[in-house]
Amino acid sequence: MLRRLAQHWVGIRTESERKYRILAEAKRHRHAVGFSVLHYAVELTPLLIEEELGEKEGEFIRELKPVLNT
Repeated sequence: MLRRLAQHWVGIRTESERKYRILAEAKRHRHAVGFSVLHYAVELTPLLIEEELGEKEGEFIRELKPVLNT
């Protein structure tokens, strides 16, 4: 989870993708940018945790249809 969150923060700093460029621009204009935990893994091994969180991320993207996840 920390690795995934770090990927997002690095993406914002480096503006590596369109969604990160938009978030970086928002930060430059002093808009609040944050992340929320939507799910806590119940699996115990790193591989199963990563798989579970990947599935949940896909579910949340399909359900919530965030503007920056196209």
